[in-house]
Amino acid sequence: MLYRFNKAHPIIWRDPNTLQIGLGKDNVQLEDLSPSQQQIISALYSGIVSGQETGFDKSIGTKSDETATLIERLSPVLENEHVPKTELFGPWQQIAFAEIARAGLDYEVNGEMVLAERWLRNIHLDQLDKTGWLLARGLLASGIGTILTHDTGKVLNTDLGELGYPRERLNSPRNTAALEELALLSLPISPKPRVQLLSPKPKRDVKVSFAVLVGHLALDPTRYARWNNRDVPHLAIIFGLDETEVSPVVLPGRTGCLNCYQQTKIDEDLSWPVLATQLLDLPRMRDDSSALLASTGLALKLILRYLDVEAGFQLAKETESLSYGYRINNLDGSITRMKYEFHPECSCQKPG
Repeated sequence: MLYRFNKAHPIIWRDPNTLQIGLGKDNVQLEDLSPSQQQIISALYSGIVSGQETGFDKSIGTKSDETATLIERLSPVLENEHVPKTELFGPWQQIAFAEIARAGLDYEVNGEMVLAERWLRNIHLDQLDKTGWLLARGLLASGIGTILTHDTGKVLNTDLGELGYPRERLNSPRNTAALEELALLSLPISPKPRVQLLSPKPKRDVKVSFAVLVGHLALDPTRYARWNNRDVPHLAIIFGLDETEVSPVVLPGRTGCLNCYQQTKIDEDLSWPVLATQLLDLPRMRDDSSALLASTGLALKLILRYLDVEAGFQLAKETESLSYGYRINNLDGSITRMKYEFHPECSCQKPG
């Protein structure tokens, strides 16, 4: 085990004699540092190996328990031990300072290890329209290795704009436009394409880490049934007139699903299936900029949290965030948490 400062915690001086490491309730304050303590702190930037504390004390000529005592006092701002499953890092991580810092704060480990795990994951987006393209950029910027899609459609007028594609991409295949735009935005970081188009019937060895669906006013059941049947975690963003919803992370057989949600809609209005069928054919134009940015940001947080926890990282503070989705009031911007419960008319629960 290596004792090392979590780089996300700033090191600042409160006054000429008091050093503060970190912010908030977990910060550590050290007054009147001795020369030996300063040497220990300096060494913790690169790391001190567990079991070598006494040897380090001898090397700097201080009392035998000084290093161990200071390490214990600094524990709230040190990295937690985590054995990564891989050493594969995307070269671009050296510029992803904010992503690394956030991961370090959330999981109290070296944030680069979190991004290394994300680099191995892929996310399926059912459409690379304006919403899908914005979310794709957020996922890739957060360290996700590859975006997968079945979208063979073309860039429409509703996909253009500052948050979407540039006008010259109009009528271009969306997956091609996304790849070409990505090449303009980022460094040449990987020999693999960051956006991949899947065939209508992809090989079963194509393992999808997570899937995202986007609906406007309603959601086509055939689109989420695929992921339930393949046991792939997923969530949905649904743009409405008064509200925009980001579903909880759906874990097939373990949580309420999107069909449970649809059954609840039917409970509220028996005509919902007839209405929804008509709503699906309307233009996809409910994703105004405020709803789009708010919903994709919340969806991104849920996706990353699920993937990171699945990779073995433990949250610094316990939360039930994965169990809940979000309902955004489009008028006043308020956000409420919501949860999908199993519906008795849905067959998503596994036997036993």
